[in-house]
Amino acid sequence: MKYNYLGLSAAEAEKSRSEHGANDLASIKGESFYDKLKQNFKDPIIIILIVALVIIL
Repeated sequence: MKYNYLGLSAAEAEKSRSEHGANDLASIKGESFYDKLKQNFKDPIIIILIVALVIIL
């Protein structure tokens, strides 16, 4: 079987792009290491473990 993949013409591609937008992924800013670290210190279990560590030392 042979297929002929011509795709869209330039005019069809421009029309599709104007109707549906460009085929781009939105960039998502990820959390930094320090943001994740600060978030972990808000966890009650972590606070209890840190207090227990300070008492033991």
